[in-house]
Amino acid sequence: MSIPWIKTNFRSFTLEHSYRSVYSILSFTNNLKYDEDNPYEDSNRDIAGNYNPQKLYNGVNLIEEFSPLIRVDFKLKNSLSLRAAFNKDKALNLNFNNNTVTEVSGEELVLGMGYRIKNVKMKFKKGSGGGSTTFQGDINLKLDMGIRDNLTIVRPYGIEDEITNNQITGGQSLVSFKFLADYSLNKNLLASFFFDYNNSKFAISTTYPRTSINGGISVRYIIGN
Repeated sequence: MSIPWIKTNFRSFTLEHSYRSVYSILSFTNNLKYDEDNPYEDSNRDIAGNYNPQKLYNGVNLIEEFSPLIRVDFKLKNSLSLRAAFNKDKALNLNFNNNTVTEVSGEELVLGMGYRIKNVKMKFKKGSGGGSTTFQGDINLKLDMGIRDNLTIVRPYGIEDEITNNQITGGQSLVSFKFLADYSLNKNLLASFFFDYNNSKFAISTTYPRTSINGGISVRYIIGN
């Protein structure tokens, strides 16, 4: 905000990048067949001719996340706010029991905007008796759209394995659309209108596409100060 042009036009300006990595071993045991005195001699080989390792691992996990890879969030002085983010993630599971690597990868794009309309007056009639009540407050509008792709692939490993043996076992393309409008009638009464749309298309043919739509009006009254 110390840059003159940004300070003149923006109320806040955020640029973000984040990386997270987690490496974990599910479980392991000591190998009783391991020859500590002669680890590279023939006495430390199994039936297949491979060296016996010192420890036996059941599985290894590796998770990498760019959450976000890049994210921009800013608010203008005219009450308009815009935000955009791009996320990437990948999870690998190495399974020694069935000699496979399970890979779950995903990409996500999130776009959003918001706007505040200040000091909006609304009149409501009290009923057949006549008269009216006037409310004055701010209307907050919020619109979010997200697109996410997930894919799960099981890859066998070994000298005899080929790339054609890779199997897609799951995944989906998800599109979401959310709209929310809040109106503060007073400090205790809040009225909201919401609309949610979600559509999923799956990567495997045995699962049908799904669509869900939610919408409605809610009124919340807060008791006390």
